[in-house]
Amino acid sequence: MNSVPGQAQAASIAARLFAVLFSAIFAVAFGGFGIGMGLWPLLQNASAAWQVRQWQPVPATVLHTQLDRRRDSEGAVMHEVRASYRYVVAGQAHVAQQVGLDARSRADNIGDWHEQWHRRLLDAQARGEPITAWVNPAHPEQAVLEREVRWALAAFRMPFGLLFTAIGVIAAWAAVRAALGRPGWPGQKQADAATADDLPSTDVRPQAGGHAGLWIFGVVWLLFSLAFVAGFWTGAWVARLGSLGFLAIGCGIVAAAARGTVRARRFQGARVNALPRRLCTGEPVQLQVSLPAAAQAAWAGPAGAAVALRLGLHHIDDSGSSRETRRLWDQTRHAQLVPLPDGSARCSAHFELPAGAPPSGAIRHQERAQWLLEVLDARQRKLASFELSVHQGASVLGASELLPQRADWDAVHAVPAPGDGERAPALPATVQVQEDAAGWRLVFRRHALRTLAALAVLGAAALLWQWVLPLALGGIRPHGPDAWRLALAASLLALALHWASQRWIVQVSDAGLHIDRSSWLVPRLRHLADGQVRGVVHKLSYIAGSGAQAVEHHALWANTPQPGAVKLTPAVAQAGAAQAVAWHLQRALAHHRGRFAPGTERLGRAADAGLGKPAWVPALAWLGWMATVALLWRAVAG
Repeated sequence: MNSVPGQAQAASIAARLFAVLFSAIFAVAFGGFGIGMGLWPLLQNASAAWQVRQWQPVPATVLHTQLDRRRDSEGAVMHEVRASYRYVVAGQAHVAQQVGLDARSRADNIGDWHEQWHRRLLDAQARGEPITAWVNPAHPEQAVLEREVRWALAAFRMPFGLLFTAIGVIAAWAAVRAALGRPGWPGQKQADAATADDLPSTDVRPQAGGHAGLWIFGVVWLLFSLAFVAGFWTGAWVARLGSLGFLAIGCGIVAAAARGTVRARRFQGARVNALPRRLCTGEPVQLQVSLPAAAQAAWAGPAGAAVALRLGLHHIDDSGSSRETRRLWDQTRHAQLVPLPDGSARCSAHFELPAGAPPSGAIRHQERAQWLLEVLDARQRKLASFELSVHQGASVLGASELLPQRADWDAVHAVPAPGDGERAPALPATVQVQEDAAGWRLVFRRHALRTLAALAVLGAAALLWQWVLPLALGGIRPHGPDAWRLALAASLLALALHWASQRWIVQVSDAGLHIDRSSWLVPRLRHLADGQVRGVVHKLSYIAGSGAQAVEHHALWANTPQPGAVKLTPAVAQAGAAQAVAWHLQRALAHHRGRFAPGTERLGRAADAGLGKPAWVPALAWLGWMATVALLWRAVAG
């Protein structure tokens, strides 16, 4: 077993330099964007709003006004009001052009502020009536017409100013820490945990529970929701309702984070005592949890209520971009809360730590071991968790260590032929057996592909939504989308049709083995004569889920005389299910074997087995797709 300090020392200077450069680029890019596009304009507006409070009102005459219209890169219409007006201060005439607090006004489509001011100035010019200008007494050449803050524009800028600037600051902090080699970069925390001496058991504190991440996510969501509300509030009622929905979701996330914070504060002061104080694998231990009065009253119920303590060994993979955790071993013991004079309560349970288990912080196969003690209520909800320091005991297993190896993606597992009289194993729920005059077949249900098809349709709708929605509501026909956007939406619709109609059928007939993976758009047929199948194996295709819910999915392959194996089936959950499918497939092949003339093989076609689709089906499907794209283009582009 590799030592944890050795893992930490393996971080080279090149890795640290890469971390510094990556964090610095991240800090400059995000911080610069946040300051330039959000924070600095907000500070300028706030400063200008504070200064113009002391400016004096002066009548002014409108000389000229116009409303500029332009389109951004996505075709959205933006407006900018331009004006010039003359006023007299202390007998001297001045001409100014600034309308709002923004000294350098830009075109935007946040609300109808530009349109309102253009109509107001145009009406005043037509009537010959003066307007009120606010003039700086110290510098009479400075004047504005609107001294109120555009709150809709400020709300739109706020997420960029706060969020992107905060990301830049955090990235700069990470760059400094990586340059100085401070604790906190990968491997350092694990080394500290492994080399530290035994901590007194009374100092073991409950973990935070992840509410800090919820706070960050909730605040970010709320900031962007405010920008959506500000941008869409003057639009159609559907847009207003959607923006309020986003705001409600953000409020729900923040409420969940607040509940997590309250729970963490209630469990503040909880601690664990162990007997013996030094925990070792392969030895028994008595663990006692002391709960503060607030925690046991709010979560665990009154004194004497039933709770449970769960001791578990967790497998943590920090090598990727996200942290993956799964529980390898656990013991659950029921306990009773014992009241104490100060209003708190405690509970205890006896555990047997498994021999040969890795100690805390041990690295095996690039994965770290962590021991956690969790407090569960009567409904098996986790109330608090404590990270324990467990050491290696005297009894160590050799090859059969508790921590399993990582998944072997290159391993090929042979499936033996079924024996005579052997009982048929049960097939997984996603596989159906059918048999008729054409032959025996396995039909695989493709729920994941149907989900992908639905997501592709939603993606195409999202790309064209801002053009289709005004048409559906009877509004003004908008400017058509860019060619690349329409091409991407058309590609997503083609993928949706392909995934929704694709099937996977494996058929065994007198002609051999047929694999049909056709859809309405793409025909994919493969035939293997009986003598070409030299064996069936299964291999790991992918792993669904993470942590304790990780499930391996295996697919079947056929060994043939030609180089390379032929994939027979899609991946099914669990290796045992793949072996069951292989058992039925090999039994069907054995039942149809021996029906050929000696020394010959009947090379049948898929059409003879009732598989595939007529040639006109893909052609008709492609024509339908092209007609749909043409109608979309006509609808949104006019």
